[in-house]
Amino acid sequence: MRISSIQLDGFKSFRAETTLTFPKSITAIVGPNGSGKSNVADAFRWVLGEQSLKAVRSEDQTDVIFGGSAKQHKLSRAAVTIRFLRDENDNKGNIDSPEIEIRRKIYINGESSYELQKRSARLLDIQLFLAERNVGERNYAVIGQGQIDEVLRRSPADRMDFFYEATGVKKYQIKLHKARLKLSSSRERISQTNALLKELGPRKSYLEKQAGEYARRKNIMDDLSKKYRIYYRGLLFEFDAELARKHHDLQQLEKEFKKAETSALNLESEIERATSDFSHGEKDARIMSEISRLSCERDLARESLREVQHSARERLLGEGKFDIAFLRRRAQELEELLTAIRKESYELEASITQITARFVAGEKEISKIAQTILGLKNHQTFSKLVVIEKLEEIVEFTDSARVKKELREFIEQLRRDDIASSISEREELYREQKAAHDEVRIELKVLEEKRGMITVGERRSRSEYEDVKLKLQKSEFGVTEQLLKDVELVISERKIELAEIDAGIKKYEDERRELTREMDSGRLKLVELQKSYRGAEEQKSHVSDLLQAVKIDIVRIETKREEAVREMVEKVGEALAETISNTKDTIQNPNDLRALKADLRLLEHDAALIGEVPEDVLAEYKEVKERFDFLTAQSSDLDSAVASLEKISLELEREIKTQFAEKFHNLNLAFGAYINELFSGGNGELSEITIQKENDEGNVVERDGVEITAHPPGKKIKHTGALSGGERSLVAVALLCAIISSNPPPFVILDEIDAALDEANSKRLADIIQKLSARTQFIIITHNRTTMEVADSLYGVTMDDDGVSRLVSVSLEGYE
Repeated sequence: MRISSIQLDGFKSFRAETTLTFPKSITAIVGPNGSGKSNVADAFRWVLGEQSLKAVRSEDQTDVIFGGSAKQHKLSRAAVTIRFLRDENDNKGNIDSPEIEIRRKIYINGESSYELQKRSARLLDIQLFLAERNVGERNYAVIGQGQIDEVLRRSPADRMDFFYEATGVKKYQIKLHKARLKLSSSRERISQTNALLKELGPRKSYLEKQAGEYARRKNIMDDLSKKYRIYYRGLLFEFDAELARKHHDLQQLEKEFKKAETSALNLESEIERATSDFSHGEKDARIMSEISRLSCERDLARESLREVQHSARERLLGEGKFDIAFLRRRAQELEELLTAIRKESYELEASITQITARFVAGEKEISKIAQTILGLKNHQTFSKLVVIEKLEEIVEFTDSARVKKELREFIEQLRRDDIASSISEREELYREQKAAHDEVRIELKVLEEKRGMITVGERRSRSEYEDVKLKLQKSEFGVTEQLLKDVELVISERKIELAEIDAGIKKYEDERRELTREMDSGRLKLVELQKSYRGAEEQKSHVSDLLQAVKIDIVRIETKREEAVREMVEKVGEALAETISNTKDTIQNPNDLRALKADLRLLEHDAALIGEVPEDVLAEYKEVKERFDFLTAQSSDLDSAVASLEKISLELEREIKTQFAEKFHNLNLAFGAYINELFSGGNGELSEITIQKENDEGNVVERDGVEITAHPPGKKIKHTGALSGGERSLVAVALLCAIISSNPPPFVILDEIDAALDEANSKRLADIIQKLSARTQFIIITHNRTTMEVADSLYGVTMDDDGVSRLVSVSLEGYE
């Protein structure tokens, strides 16, 4: 296989599409420094799969795209296409075409791709294709300045990869790597398959058992369905008959309840009328208002009388009638005291009247509360003893756990229901009202005692007032007659006015006492009506309790019936349950119904022992069994594949070891020969060594390595690092020539490897290249004229001021 051409499109300085063809064995590429000729070598490296940015002299993968210049704009992509001509005996791979094409592209966004024969390919595919034809993507396929010298500077262990390619075992290592990847993947798949089999095994066994239980349960369920129809028809008929009886009882009790309720309402209306008859609050307030008004008028009249008396007293004092003035002043003081006493007495009477009204209203309220407590206690007695007992019977009868739970919660609610709470609240209110009523009684008693004391004081003051008046009459004898007449006239007028006011007050007080007697009479009538009302309420409560008991029975029966219907729907389904509900069959003997229920429980027990088996268990069992069998076969195939891959891996390892040993031996002989030829004497040797090194975990591991030694004539050098620069260049050239001669590659690209050689050594290198070109194609980038002389064709690379590289080709065939 040889290179026929390479095409650069936007790669580095080659902006325009540029094609180089290589029809001969040796082609030289020349040009001044900076013209871009080394970019051709970079293009070979890049298209052959080079991944190192340093190897193609870049810092970023997009640096290989033409970046523009002062006269040319930059491009958005770069591509390199290399074409090979196949040898006649090249039958590797599945490529039939005589020309093989590899293409690599990259875009400015970093996206890149490979193509092999115009089809998308992976880098691994390109590497394997080249390795099978003894070409690596780096090392000696494209040799740059100092690249072989770098191999000399590497440690023995780091040189192994280079020598693996040099000996041609790289293709086997790639195959071995792929085989190991497949082996690892197959083992992983075996592990996953075995895990799935381990998981499916119990499931398969379980489903196999379930499929058998499914048939047995189906027979039991068919028998149950037949007996369910007979049982529920009879049960629903019994419930309907009992409900009819209870509804008849309910109608009779509702009539009695309505009668008792009417009687209680009539008595309640009479109580309201009686209450309104003796409740004269508005009339009493009007009377008290008139008394208050007259009291104010009386106070004004008394004030006027005092003014007259004061004026008379001043006149008497002026005439020297001091005793008369004193008596008049004392009389006036006593009158004022009596007036204050009467005013206080009126106010006290008003307070006594109001408190008496409060006392009567309190007695009425306490009576109502006591009646309410009595009614609630009678109702509570029935609720506690009858309702709870009936509900507990329902709990014992029903078989449903949910119904039992709901009824028990309802019983607990009845035990702490609002009736007990209401009784407690009413009793507390009764105690509060009773305490307030007692306080009113005490207050009334205190006011009555105070009224007695005021009456005694009034009598005492009035007696003294009469004495003072008598003395005043005796002392006034001989006083100016006209003065006395005037005074007596005014006083008489004021007293007449006071007498009229007192008469009005007395009239209203008499009316108030009569009103109080009427209220006492109405109160006695009200007590009798309330007693009758309590009796009517007790009768209504008794009938209501009976009604409640019947309703509870109806609810109990309906609950049982609904529960039976729900149970029937669960057992036989909605469609069949509706048919059974509409059919009214009877069972003459209740024992037959009980015996049928016992049979149903036995069948249900058998079905429960089997458990619920899904209808699709057979389909699932079939699916799981098929998957289990498939995985079992797949596991067997994978075991065979693993055995085959292990065998291939062993064969590849043996092939690598055998070929490396053979080719390395030949490479060593060729290296010694070329050292002797290039140095005109001396010797060189390549030797395999084993290196022991401690890893990060502290364990000693062994690694293979290659030691390179070279001894120029007359010198004994222990290692290549002691050689001079020119000697190292010759050793590097010798190693390169040895590799090419011992394991000839189809082509080699040399990038100015002769730059450090003198003319004599350049001539020796040119002669060697000319000899090796019989089996290997050479593409040489050089400045050396001696090297150019052996070339069959020559390419010149130039660059104008636009920064774009261009080619000039010359065929040297026939020139001397």
